[in-house]
Amino acid sequence: MNERLQTLLDHVNLAHRETWEVLAHVKPEDQDRHVYSTEGVEWKVRDVLAHMADAERGLPGQIRRLLVGKPTIPDDFDLNRWNRGAVRKRASQTYSEILADLDRAHLETVSALAAVDVADLDRVGRHPSGKMLTAEGYFRRMADHRREHTADISKAIHPSDTGAG
Repeated sequence: MNERLQTLLDHVNLAHRETWEVLAHVKPEDQDRHVYSTEGVEWKVRDVLAHMADAERGLPGQIRRLLVGKPTIPDDFDLNRWNRGAVRKRASQTYSEILADLDRAHLETVSALAAVDVADLDRVGRHPSGKMLTAEGYFRRMADHRREHTADISKAIHPSDTGAG
């Protein structure tokens, strides 16, 4: 594998391993803890996990569209509406089921990355955030997104933790 692709794969896999250590050990009594509120909607630990699983599930398709020159998301895409709907759709799933979906999404991401030609890593498309990102940027953003939300979950479960260690 090309060194650039390997570095990117290592970044994605490291984010998965680091966050899995937190996410896979969330206790049942912590799954309904408040993480934050946005636009009048309360996000609990399981909601944030559902959001991450949905985001990572969609990534490979967006990248495939980017690589063939198609729009990655519709022009009228509303990220907040999408996120609320994605969480609602997973309301009947257990935490364990969502966690398993996140793991499958990671494997799909790894597979998508393995199929990318190194020359295509610089192709640009519009990310759901509205930012223009390269294909490499999409993969990096996914890993960073997962780390950010896992830190949010960890802080909600352990509010007195200072992060020192």
